[in-house]
Amino acid sequence: MEQAELEKLRIHLLREEISENIGMQNVWMRMRLMFGKTTQLMLSSEPGEGMNIRFIIEMDSVRVKEEPYE
Repeated sequence: MEQAELEKLRIHLLREEISENIGMQNVWMRMRLMFGKTTQLMLSSEPGEGMNIRFIIEMDSVRVKEEPYE
């Protein structure tokens, strides 16, 4: 993905604007609802390559529910 397109996508996600990337926006908004406003999204890409998406979540906001295995 070209850098201009990547920056446009970042801006749309951070502003929580409706765009053609509704799936990514949905995941981003759900992550923020579940783990708080401090959750971060990092996007990186090289032209002609795939895109890397990284979510950074504060450790204190993650709760693990253990269920017995049967």
